[in-house]
This record gives sequence, structure tokens and C-alpha cells, in this order.
Amino acid sequence: MPYPVGPRLPGGLKIFTGEPIEAANRRNSSLFGAPKREEFLRFAASMGSPVKIFKPPGSRGPTGYGICPRPGPTRPASAASTRSGSRPSSPGSPDLFASTRRPRSLRSHRGLRFETTDRFAPDEPFWGSVKKRPASARQAESSLQTQAAAAAEPSNQQLLEILPVEVREKVKTTAGSRGALVIEMLWSSSSYLPAHDNGRKYISMAAELVDLMVGRLSNGEPFRVLTVEEPVKVKKGLYDKFSEHERLHGVASNVSHAKAAASRVGAFEVHLLQDVWTAKLCSASANHHQGPPVITSSGILCAACAASSATCAAGCGEQMQHLLLHSKLWTRRWPCLRHLTALTAALVIEAPPDVPRPVVIRQVTFQRRKCPELRRSSCVFFQPKDLSLPEDPKRKLKREIQKRLDDLECECQQEWFVATAGGNILSSCGKNCHHLEIQELLPLLVETARLKEEEFRDFVKCKKSEWCAQPLSDFIFHFVDENMDLVRHRNRHDYARYDSQVQRRNEEKEKRNEVSSEIRRTRRMSTNVVLDYQMRFEEGQDQAEQIFVSLCLHLIRKVPRHGLPLQRLDDGAGTATAAEAQKLLQQALRINELRRKRWETWYQTLDSWKRDDTEKEKELFSTILSHRKDLHDASMAREEEGDLETNLSLLETEVESFYSRIRQAFVKPNEHQQDIDALERQVEQARTEYSEIVET
Repeated sequence: MPYPVGPRLPGGLKIFTGEPIEAANRRNSSLFGAPKREEFLRFAASMGSPVKIFKPPGSRGPTGYGICPRPGPTRPASAASTRSGSRPSSPGSPDLFASTRRPRSLRSHRGLRFETTDRFAPDEPFWGSVKKRPASARQAESSLQTQAAAAAEPSNQQLLEILPVEVREKVKTTAGSRGALVIEMLWSSSSYLPAHDNGRKYISMAAELVDLMVGRLSNGEPFRVLTVEEPVKVKKGLYDKFSEHERLHGVASNVSHAKAAASRVGAFEVHLLQDVWTAKLCSASANHHQGPPVITSSGILCAACAASSATCAAGCGEQMQHLLLHSKLWTRRWPCLRHLTALTAALVIEAPPDVPRPVVIRQVTFQRRKCPELRRSSCVFFQPKDLSLPEDPKRKLKREIQKRLDDLECECQQEWFVATAGGNILSSCGKNCHHLEIQELLPLLVETARLKEEEFRDFVKCKKSEWCAQPLSDFIFHFVDENMDLVRHRNRHDYARYDSQVQRRNEEKEKRNEVSSEIRRTRRMSTNVVLDYQMRFEEGQDQAEQIFVSLCLHLIRKVPRHGLPLQRLDDGAGTATAAEAQKLLQQALRINELRRKRWETWYQTLDSWKRDDTEKEKELFSTILSHRKDLHDASMAREEEGDLETNLSLLETEVESFYSRIRQAFVKPNEHQQDIDALERQVEQARTEYSEIVET
């Protein structure tokens, strides 16, 4: 019914809602007299936005105007009137459309009376926004939820009413094969239920729950929040927790009268479908756990413990478990969203990995060396120096001629060929579109090869017929080759310098072979000294390898329950090699890395339920840990592990102690230093003689 809502104007004037604006506008002209109209206009101006007032049809209320008379003493009403959201007019404040005519006698529908005194009128409307409630009220509600859980838990029969088969199937179909938080909400757009406000409260609460679940993970994936806004037809009625009297003598809470069909209008049911929770996560201390989760005042129990029986409850064999977290139809209250979020987290966060926690270890290496101390004698090795030669003048000449010919490329970008035509035309392009005369090529030959014009013209006159249709570059190079003696004579300084450097290069090669032969002879003389040193060095290296094997064994044993065969490394005979120890250590590292990834993925899921360090998120996370002891223990274990950098520093100290023993195991070259120095002096002398020849 279109009961008065919104602010009260001076003089008893009220704003009404419940009819389309177009219909309201048609009525506005005849609603007010002059004093009331001026009063309404002043109020509309103070609101800062247009305000519509309409007169409801006469058939919509006992007074003909949708206004009820001033109520008398109220009493708890049925759910049908409760969810209508009506507010009685305050006494002493006449309504704008009040009628002086007394209402007709009211009809009775089997105990349900549609009169003002039967309507639900709490001090604070239960459809009010949670955000507008004071903090003390929210805290009191949150603290009382756990205490009143046992008293508020519906029985099995009531659960069947709250969650009928039709609703269960609709929710499962909506969720599909993956877990999800499904919100079933249904509001009325009828003017008889103005408190529904076209679902504004329902939509805002659902959106707030969606925002609250953003970024929360389950099994490494974001946990979905879905909505069901289509009405679900149900056959049986529902008696909420305030309708125990009606259960015996009246009609159901979601039925208008005895012959009316059941309705789920006013529903804001939060369903949870998940396949993560297992019976071993039950918070009860029992020997046998079985069945889906059940939220009780004692915590989240399995169905067997909740029923104090070993038999499994209905639905315990299903892979996807369905749990009703909140029912507005049953409680007549909006849910506490953070409380629902905490329950959801406790049910969809998988159990900690059933493998030991990862430890801090790292890869270590060992490489057998060959007398690293002798490598300090760099003079033992002879590195000859190659004398670079300048470019051959003849090759340089041909390269310059080719470059000058490339610069004479025709517009059609064709290669030049020797022309068949006589006269001064020497060459034409591939398409015979462009021609080159002898005069155009003379500067090229004069500037590069220092050949004269008469010599070139005589060559062209004699050889042109033999080179017809052949590349011009080949013709020019043939001319240069035939006159190479003249070219060398006219460029004798360049060719003389080149010949001198070639002779010096040959002398350097002869001396290089001589020095190399001397170095090989010196090395053969010092072989006995080097072999004796290497033998002692290998003995020290074997000892260092066994120290490395003990280091690998120490690191592998840090990994609990690794299952690796360590008998060969720990037999004490010293037969294990560094390669075998490294192979087992790599297997231990892979096992530890797999455990680390599993725990990191799990901690990522756990940490997603604490998005920041605000007080609300901290309180939410603390509530989640209070529901699950395994989560609390895992969180505390991570804090007790300490800082990663500190653990790495301790590990490096241990590894360095082993490497220090390895370095001490190698033989020092003090006893052989004099022989090594003699070898260095001999080789250095040979290198000095070679350097003098090269640098001369």
C-alpha cells in the first residue's frame, strides 16, 4: 500500500510515492489549496530538486487515499505486513489526504487482519541502511550473532522451508560447476510495499558484498559473487523465526492469505557453493568427522558433529556443498556483510598444504681445478703478434675504379656494357638508353692509375671490337692489367713501401717459429717439476671434494621428509663424488621449491582476505583465523620463521665455513716456487727476443 514515507512537512504535509510520475503530474493540479501549495513549494525549493506529489487511487486503502488512520497500540504482526515496510502516521499530525469518513468494516482472512494495528512498526525500520546505523549498534549486533546462533538456528523442518528444492536447484544452476557466493534477492515494485523502493536497498547491499569480495581468492582464483533476481516459484510456505504462533494458528509468513500462493518477495538469501571445505577442518574434537559444513554457535562443524551422530547429513555425498549463510526471509534482518565474508573465507580457503614448510637452502658448486696457482705464470704461454699489412695497391686501384664506375650509373639503373657503335661512344647501358663517351672515362683513369689519354685511346681502338657487349668494368680492368708495369712505375713509392712491409712480415714469421721452438724445449725441461706439483695438488683436491660432499649432505638434511637415498654420501668411505652429491642436492632443491610454490600460492590465497592494513581488514582477518585453527597456526608459523634476509645470512655463514675448509685443502706452491720462477725467467727471455724483432 502507498503509505506515507519521507520527510514530514510543516502542517502535516507529507510526500507520497508509489505511482508513476506521469500519473502523479496529472493529479498535482487539484491536490492543494493556496496555503498548502505555497507551503509545499517552499519545501521543494529547500530540497533543491523537483518533488512529485500524487493522490493514490481510491481503491488502494481503507480511506480511499492510501492513508491509514492514526494507529493504536501495536503488536507483532505477520511477515506479510512486516515486509510491506509501512510506517503509521504520527499522532496529532493530520494527513494531507485524510478523510473524515470512517473506514468500512475490515474483512478477516483466517486470522490475518489488514488493519493498522496489525502492521509491523518497529522503532527502527529493519530495511534501514547499515551504513546509517551507529557504530555501537553494529558492534552490538556483531557480538550478539555468535551468542544467539544456537537459539536462531532453524530446525531441519524450517531449513526445508527456507531452502526448498526449487531454490536449491536454481542456485546450483546459477553457480555451475565452480564455487560461488550466490545472492538470491527479490523485491516488489508494488506501491503496497514502498519500503522496497524498487530494490534500491537490495541492489546496494549486493553491490557492497561484491565490492567486499573483490580480490578474495580461493584455490588461487577470484571467488565469484553471483545474483539471482528472477522469482523462483515455490510450493510450500515459509514461517520465519518470529512466526511460531502463526505456525500453529495462522498462515505462512510469505503467504497473503490462506488460499494465496507462496512468494519469496523480500528475499535476500546468501548461498555458498564450494567444494573446498572438508570434514577434517571441523573445529570439534571428535574421532570421526563426516559431512558438509554446518555453522553453529560452537563454530564450523561437520554434519556428523553438528548432529552428534556418525551418520552423514543430507548432501554430504555431493562434491559441491551448498550452505545457506543468511536468510532475510527467516531473520527479517539484513546480513552483516563482513560477518558473511569471514564465514565465506573460513569455508572456501583450502587447508594448508600437507607437506612440510620450505626451508632456506641454495645450490652450491664444486669444480675440479688444474693447478690454479701455476696459472699465475702467464709468460709460460706464448702469444705471437700478427703484423698487419696494408692493402695491396693493385687491389686498391681496382676497387677505386669500380667505385668510380658505380658513380656513373645511368638513370634507369642498368649496368654499363661496351658499345658496338663506333666513334667516341665507348659504352651504353643495359637498355641502350644512355651512352658514355671515351672523354667521360679519361678522368677516372688519369686520377686513379695515372695513365695517359693516348694510351687509353689506342687500347680502345685495338680491343673494342673484341669486348663488344661485355661489362665495361672488365674492359677497364683488362686495360689496367696490360699496363700494370706503367702503373707500378708511376706509383713506385706506394709499391716499394708495400714490398718492404711484406719482407718484414716474412722475417717475423721465421722468428716466431724459432721462439716457439725454444718455448717448447723449455717446457719439456720443467715437466718433471710440474708433474710432481700436480700430483700433490690432486690429492688435496680429492680431500676438498669430500668436504664438498659433506656440505651437500648438510643442506639436504635440512629438508624434512625428503625421501632421498643418502647412504652413499654418508658411508664414510669417501667414495662419493661431487657430481653425485650435487645431483641429490638438486633433487632436494626441486622438492623444496615445489613446497615453496605450494605454500606461496596458499599464502597468496590467505593474504587476499586481508587486502590492506586498515582496522576493518585486520578485524575481518582476525575473525577468519578464529574460525579456522589451521589457518591461525599457519599464520603464526610464518611469523615465527623470521625475516628471510636473516635466514639467508645464517645459511651463507654455514656455507662459507665449508668453503673455507675446501680452500685450505689445496696444496700451496711454496715448495715449487723457485722452479716455477726459473721457468718464468726462461720463457720471459724468449718472449723479449721476439718482441724486439717485432717492434723494430
